[in-house]
Amino acid sequence: MNAAQFAIAKFIPDIKRMEPRNFGVVVWNQGDCASRFLGDDKSSDLKFLSSLGIPDKIAYFEWISYWRTLMSRPEMRLKTGEVVPRTESAFMDALCGTSLENFLLTSTGFLAQRMAKSKTNEIAQSLFDELVLTRGLEHKPAKDRDLSEALRKESNKALDSSGLSSVPGFRRAYDWLCPVGDTLQHFKFHFAIHKTKPEAVIQKVNLHRQSTVNDAAFMFNAMQSKYFGKDRCATLIFAEEADLKNDSVYQSFKLMSSISSVINVADHDAAVNQLSSLPL
Repeated sequence: MNAAQFAIAKFIPDIKRMEPRNFGVVVWNQGDCASRFLGDDKSSDLKFLSSLGIPDKIAYFEWISYWRTLMSRPEMRLKTGEVVPRTESAFMDALCGTSLENFLLTSTGFLAQRMAKSKTNEIAQSLFDELVLTRGLEHKPAKDRDLSEALRKESNKALDSSGLSSVPGFRRAYDWLCPVGDTLQHFKFHFAIHKTKPEAVIQKVNLHRQSTVNDAAFMFNAMQSKYFGKDRCATLIFAEEADLKNDSVYQSFKLMSSISSVINVADHDAAVNQLSSLPL
């Protein structure tokens, strides 16, 4: 199996309670390894790192250094004496076998699509953003946390009520390699319709977070240049009337409206009608 595979790095503060907290990802891709851990980016990660409850930060960074040293080697020797080359997919299993007690590497499986070796670092960053940083929602201010949770819940309710989630080809957590210029970009959409090719994409967007708005706009533009028009791109938002009176939020709303159908799941009935009317 040559498909890329990944593992999640977890810290368990209390072995008895077994409540692991994600702090990093490791990706193996055709013999290349890449990783991303909390603490790599001191300008933005430290606020999440402090929430892990690690009593010994020195031990934490020693584990990261140890795993990266192993990842850089051309082969690993198991306790049985067997040697596993880094070019073999079993290398990831060997790496996960080095875990001890509180610090674990847990193999999660293979990515659905084969990725170019040049994309290994990008895959690691994308998975880190999704599986580690988004797990830090409980440490965000209550307003941001509540908005994100409301967007998630109401989006799922609207998709189910509209029947869209039962349409043939409907997918959640949709990964796609989209040509952009001379490159292939790894896009992660929250929802999509895909039969033999992508036919529509749907993204949840927090209008209060500019980076989320920019990412969605970039992906929509790229998909429209290759596959379909604006009518097959939908943005799911959760916005009260007061939110749209904020100028930066309103500008984000206008941007997404110019490149997609914007569906406000704060109004359940209207959202269901809009989703049902999408030309899918």
